[in-house]
Amino acid sequence: MVRRKESVEDSGSVLAVDPGETCGVAWMPLSSLALSTADAATTVSVEQIPWEAAYGFDKEVSAANRILLRIRRERASIVLIESSASALLRPGMQRTKHSLVPLRIEAMLRFGLEHKWLDVRLEVVSPSQMSIASDSRMKAWGLWFRGEPHATDAARHLMVFMRQWKKEERDGKH
Repeated sequence: MVRRKESVEDSGSVLAVDPGETCGVAWMPLSSLALSTADAATTVSVEQIPWEAAYGFDKEVSAANRILLRIRRERASIVLIESSASALLRPGMQRTKHSLVPLRIEAMLRFGLEHKWLDVRLEVVSPSQMSIASDSRMKAWGLWFRGEPHATDAARHLMVFMRQWKKEERDGKH
């Protein structure tokens, strides 16, 4: 299900992906980076792509294609993707064929972005950074989607990115 907000400005977007057997995708207009956090939160749109919605024999390819279509449709110029490799390296992590799904989707997105000639800056975000946008903050911003944890996490990546962008802007890095 797509929860779409009207764009503030049609100048492209920032898009975040939470890859896995169920993928979360969230995006907001680039112009939202100049807004306050609360105001920017009102411009976030999300989609959760359930595993069973993928078609064909290779569900990872199907999910990656749907994400690439969303990147093109929303004219994303910055794409954030959660680092899946770090999760695999955690001590005690049980490795199954399903634990490689995020890594395969990430690889397909990288390949797709490179070969579809999309002018997109890809940034890998760490799950450890997500604590900046706690569950209570996500709820306060209206970005907590009950029953859609991957959509919530994708929106969380957007908000963390926005906060870091603002900090770098204050420090004169933009």
